[in-house]
Amino acid sequence: MYFFHQDQPHHRCQNRGAVKTGMCFDPRCSLRCRRNFSWKHSLMLDTQLTAYAKAGFYIYFGNLKCRADIPANTHKQHRKNFLRYLRFLGQRDGYEVRTYCMSEIGDDLRIHDHYAMVSNAPISQPLVKACWDAACWPHPTTVHHGPTRKAIIAAVKYMTKNRWVDQHGPSFIFLFEKHSLPITWGSRPFFLPTKELLWKMICRSARHQKQRAMQPKPLNGP
Repeated sequence: MYFFHQDQPHHRCQNRGAVKTGMCFDPRCSLRCRRNFSWKHSLMLDTQLTAYAKAGFYIYFGNLKCRADIPANTHKQHRKNFLRYLRFLGQRDGYEVRTYCMSEIGDDLRIHDHYAMVSNAPISQPLVKACWDAACWPHPTTVHHGPTRKAIIAAVKYMTKNRWVDQHGPSFIFLFEKHSLPITWGSRPFFLPTKELLWKMICRSARHQKQRAMQPKPLNGP
């Protein structure tokens, strides 16, 4: 069986340059850094998906799984095939679809992928299943797909979670081994204008709100 998880992950950051600030976002570094990574991506996805929704795009969430024991190179090929088939169908039928995926190692130690998908036309579960089946052929697959039934932030937090709850109670998710598969993947562009600029805009907005909160309030009276 192919394994992609760390057997003994660090609990604290191992990046000396980031220890002082506590803002390492490397999801393979430590459990604390994986929490930072989850927090950062939940903010970015919530901001971007909310903007897409206001612009009239359809928003979907779901997960993809290949029910087979496969190596890293095969996982990478499945990802490329899936995005290529989605893009081909969109171009053929005259709609645009963008997907952002986040990989996770399940309790069976196999990889599955959570995704957020936006499109200017409805996207059905059978269409996504057909693309994933073709991408992973001849391996069996599982696909869950649909619009979010709750607020976008709730779906995003589940997609980017750093903990899960099973029959044994809450626990940290598995960290990917260093130099293994990329954890995030998807269509380009998804974040607008870019992923880096979007994060800077979020940080700038947070600092502005903090400064406003710290301003002294006017005194009552004459």
